[in-house]
Amino acid sequence: MAFVPSVSWNSRSITHLANYLSQSLPMNSSDQSKFCSIAMSALDMPILVTWTNCVTGWDMDTAELLRVGERSFNLKRLLNLACGMTRADDTLPRRFTHEPFEAGSSAGHVPDLPRMLDEYYATRGWDNDGVPTQTKLSQLGLM
Repeated sequence: MAFVPSVSWNSRSITHLANYLSQSLPMNSSDQSKFCSIAMSALDMPILVTWTNCVTGWDMDTAELLRVGERSFNLKRLLNLACGMTRADDTLPRRFTHEPFEAGSSAGHVPDLPRMLDEYYATRGWDNDGVPTQTKLSQLGLM
């Protein structure tokens, strides 16, 4: 049974949720803590925070646990860049980028991947090449 927090849905909460989901932080936090990512999809963050604190003896809050995920995500990105990954590697299968969708609200549409990457990188705090900025790394205590 999934535990669903009580939320008043307004533009602020929807924006917060979109940022939360777009950054994949809960999955990174579960990767770091070795929780099953399938089980994670059925849990809310307060439960994960409680479990983490019980197992480790730490006193983390939700923001701190999410920051662990964000740090991990950025470190993985730096490692990939050091191994030669570039913006050109951040792509979708050819079918998605060259063949328009045939049905639904996106019928006839092909995603504008360069624009999507620009927005994604900006949301992450990365530069236009997908490299974490000095500011982002400093915010995360990685500098």
